[in-house]
Amino acid sequence: MDANIDNEENDDQQQQADEKEKEQQAAAAATRRCTRLISALERKEKFPVETRREIDEQVDEFLDKIESTIHWILWDTKNPDSDLYDGLDSTDDYHTEEEIETAVRFYPDVLLKKENRNEHDDEHDDEHDDEYFLNHRPIDVDRTIGKHPIQICAFILREDDTWGCNSKAVPFIPLLVRIAIELGLYEEQNRGGLLIEDEDGANVLQNLMRSDTIERNNQEHHALVDEKYLQVLIQLRKMGLLKKEDIQRYDLLNMLCTRNTLCNQDYFSEKRFRFLVQWDPTPLIKADVTGHLPIHIVAFYSLIRSFQIAFESGIRYYPKKKGIHLIFRKTNRSFTPFQMACEKSGHEQVMKVIEDTLVRYSYTPINISEALVMAAIDEDIHLDCVYFLLRREPDVLVELLSPSSLSISISPTLKAGAVAVTAVGTNGNDINNNSNGDSKKRKRKRG
Repeated sequence: MDANIDNEENDDQQQQADEKEKEQQAAAAATRRCTRLISALERKEKFPVETRREIDEQVDEFLDKIESTIHWILWDTKNPDSDLYDGLDSTDDYHTEEEIETAVRFYPDVLLKKENRNEHDDEHDDEHDDEYFLNHRPIDVDRTIGKHPIQICAFILREDDTWGCNSKAVPFIPLLVRIAIELGLYEEQNRGGLLIEDEDGANVLQNLMRSDTIERNNQEHHALVDEKYLQVLIQLRKMGLLKKEDIQRYDLLNMLCTRNTLCNQDYFSEKRFRFLVQWDPTPLIKADVTGHLPIHIVAFYSLIRSFQIAFESGIRYYPKKKGIHLIFRKTNRSFTPFQMACEKSGHEQVMKVIEDTLVRYSYTPINISEALVMAAIDEDIHLDCVYFLLRREPDVLVELLSPSSLSISISPTLKAGAVAVTAVGTNGNDINNNSNGDSKKRKRKRG
């Protein structure tokens, strides 16, 4: 038995050795042919006129085929996980940055070519129809149907008409942008193609907020996408091509939350979320035109983990009062993240997440008095916030109404808030009974 196993192992080793030898022989033969070709080109003028003409024709065809091959490497829209995929691939240095830079610098116009599905027809189904694609090289950078190679690296409409991320190609974006800027291929305001919009009006920075639409249950795959796209953002930041103001200008945090949750409710792109928030936490508290904050989005679509991350970020960067207000902030239709999360994950689990988070960040305690007063007078904050804070520290109401507090010099807003808190506090409502409460039935009473 052991002898048979040894024989099989020896056969496998011999087969691998034979294959390696064949590859080496083929490489050596190719090198000899290239050397002979270079020698012929160098001595072209010494050949007969007919031969010189043939050389010129063959050289043109040869150069066109090289350019077409490079174009296809940058442009391939097949599923990156398919065996048919021939595009950019950073996996195990299958394509190195040096190789791609060499190719692109020889043929820089390939970065300006656009994939245009409307140009395909039955005559041009062959993916190697070089002549067709070489004759369709629009250099227009206006927003039309189709994408530039740098856009395809981030997010692609695959040949099977499914949208998806390209974790194999995305690491090359900083390289392609750098080359485009050095060679002046785009106008300065386009940042080497990063800000060119696709047919959906999204630029490359916005498409770097995407999550994959395939393999929804493969957490390892989505974690890989999150990490690869994060590294590109980090590189672009170091290069000065991703700026702090871009986060709000292009609504990157909301886009990350929306596209993440719509593509895959079981995974949240935590690394990119934290990267953006650490750089600029302002979008956490900045509502869009519908009154939605990022925490509304994740509370409605995602699992409790996403809600926890968003709430934790709010408490970390706005610990005094705005952080706790986040989960009770109303949309234009009066929905709060707290209500949404309770409906999706249950009141008990949501309350546990909130309490655990507050305990972890207890070293920067909430200013209960101010948070309570602002919650009572701010129409955009649900009354659940008042009840929540009163339950945590019921003595604060007595403190706010004490003669000493009311007699000292405090702002009219805080005085009015103290009265409003009193009115709310005597309503007898409880957050435990109103996790999905009707805000229309629970009006603030003004003093």
